[in-house]
Amino acid sequence: MIRLLVLITGLASALSFTAKTNSGAEAAGYVFEGRIMSGNGDAIAGVEVLIVDMEGKVRKRAFSGMDGRYQVPLLLAADEAQKLRMEVSHVYYQPAKFTDILAGAMIGAPSLKNLAPDQMAPVFASMRTVRHDFALTRSSGSTRFPAQGPLDYMFPESYFREALLLASQDRKAEAAEMMKVYAQIGRNPREVERSLQFLSEHYRQDR
Repeated sequence: MIRLLVLITGLASALSFTAKTNSGAEAAGYVFEGRIMSGNGDAIAGVEVLIVDMEGKVRKRAFSGMDGRYQVPLLLAADEAQKLRMEVSHVYYQPAKFTDILAGAMIGAPSLKNLAPDQMAPVFASMRTVRHDFALTRSSGSTRFPAQGPLDYMFPESYFREALLLASQDRKAEAAEMMKVYAQIGRNPREVERSLQFLSEHYRQDR
């Protein structure tokens, strides 16, 4: 059973942040964020987080970091957010899904301590922060990725080495697919962190 902890926060600001989508409709900025943990409270790195529209198109994706946290910024039309769903997956855990990622929203303010150097405070403060914390249950795994993890310690490392080779050949899309697997099955924390960094720089977020 997947225990799902949901806390959704947003901000109504006097400094209203508005923009235009490609269709010309008024839009608002959202930041979908949260932390993904195992049943015993340990952070899970490399969990794939998808924001999907009603047609099944992936609007944005991200991967949880070493601390289990993820963040997905997205510009949406005013009436579009409630039509999206969120899906999370990992080879060793049961998947989780939201069909309405804004249900039961609570109004709150994002913390300015998370402000990046290139972000303007008024814009950041007026964005809606949508938080979902997940507690995932271990799955039975698969033939390729058994629940207890690879029996051969070097099996995950083969993915990482192959990814590095592909990247050196400027085949970054293929390398990213290998890094995606390693981020979930890797046993070397330093290399898992490197794979997550590679994914943030080279993996298409909208596919």
